[in-house]
Amino acid sequence: MSLKESEVEADLPRVAIAGATGFVGQALLKRAGTEFSCVALSRGDTVRRPRSVHLEWRKCDLFSMCQTRRALEGCDYAVYLVHSMLPAAQLTQANFADLDILVADNFARAAKAAGIKQIVYLGGIIPPGAELSGHLKSRLEVEHALSGQGTPVTALRAAMIFGETGSSMNVLTRLVKRLPVMLCPSWTGTKSRPVYIGDVVKAITHCLGREECYSREYDVGGATALTYRQMMRLVGRHSGKEPIVVGLPVLTPKLSRLWVSTVTGAPKNLIEPLVETLVHDMLPAKDRELEIPGHTFLNFDQILDRSLGVEVDGTQPRAFQLPPDEHSQRTVRSVQRLTFPRGFEVEEIALAYMRWLPKFLAPVLRVTVEKNRCSIYIAFVKKPLMILDLDEEENSSDIQSFRITGGLLVDNRFPPGRLEFRRIRTSGCLIAAIHDYHPRLPWYVYTYTQAIAHLWVMRGFESYLARLDRKPQGSEQQRDAA
Repeated sequence: MSLKESEVEADLPRVAIAGATGFVGQALLKRAGTEFSCVALSRGDTVRRPRSVHLEWRKCDLFSMCQTRRALEGCDYAVYLVHSMLPAAQLTQANFADLDILVADNFARAAKAAGIKQIVYLGGIIPPGAELSGHLKSRLEVEHALSGQGTPVTALRAAMIFGETGSSMNVLTRLVKRLPVMLCPSWTGTKSRPVYIGDVVKAITHCLGREECYSREYDVGGATALTYRQMMRLVGRHSGKEPIVVGLPVLTPKLSRLWVSTVTGAPKNLIEPLVETLVHDMLPAKDRELEIPGHTFLNFDQILDRSLGVEVDGTQPRAFQLPPDEHSQRTVRSVQRLTFPRGFEVEEIALAYMRWLPKFLAPVLRVTVEKNRCSIYIAFVKKPLMILDLDEEENSSDIQSFRITGGLLVDNRFPPGRLEFRRIRTSGCLIAAIHDYHPRLPWYVYTYTQAIAHLWVMRGFESYLARLDRKPQGSEQQRDAA
């Protein structure tokens, strides 16, 4: 049954939108009440968000599986628009791909527990036969993770999405307005079919609730195929400032990231993965292209007519900035992807870490392990540096989680942070993560001491796990080592 058919019912289907505060999410929310009711998810402030009969806001940290499960309760479908290209805390020790796979795994587990019938995921076009950039590999990995718990996933793959407040439109407009002469590397000659935000929203709503779209992948593109140089020229013509474009074959994607970020003011974390994808032609595959009966996708001139109707140069898109409420707290998030040794369970790996740590840092540290508590001490000091209590609520067969409840290094004025070890089955890896940790040390002291030490310890633990993985599968030596 499609959402159109369900409008005759008294209650509209409830659709949870993860990433509701973003560019696509905000556009999708405007459809609330016409075809479905929205449950908008946000880890930021939800109190001052607009509400209506068909729009509910729920505060949800997607890094917490339990919070995500509760946020999805009562929903029929879900739309997944999350992309971790900006920091998730004041100090983030992680790359975007590791953050993305962790959050997607959480969402898949929560969706299964909440009985979600379908997840619609907006990702990136996957060029056939190409060596994918890190950004596109991550988009595909997230797609697999979302379907890894059994909930049907409809993957919509798009290239650049244009609209008045979107980051793609802002980046191109700022480049054109601020650079009368543009030095364009060879990758700006690759082709794409940019798509209008309204068409993307139409694609999402078309697929929602349609069982024939379950467990399918579709490519979404506008009506015009053109190079990035052509896009910049056309943006210039529509803006009245057509730049002089000069080819420059020696400019690499890394150098391009630097000058694009400097000129536009967009964060390097946002620009770098996007520039990396531009080395491929981003064109929909003919056998996967989404066709919507009675709907025509806009061409690029039509897209610009609608997207340039609003002055965007003086605004900061949501994708350019961390929400204000996340700037105000000195939180730490650290996520590392490690080897998952064969023949082990996650619970055993967590216990192995507690036993390995004092050996790795001997004689500086000692660790006591009780039934549900681990206490870490520095030599000759009675009070623990950190106390870790088993978090039964977040635990599962693939997740071993501990609340950071106290210790000399913990600021107890805030809710406890978490340390977790997680198996990502679709990627075959182990994720070790610290969430929402509030250090007691002065911030600058922490960033140049404890924070650096943590990364060093994680590298040591990775080496230890790799050695375990080389042992015969299921052997007694493995069990003894843990």
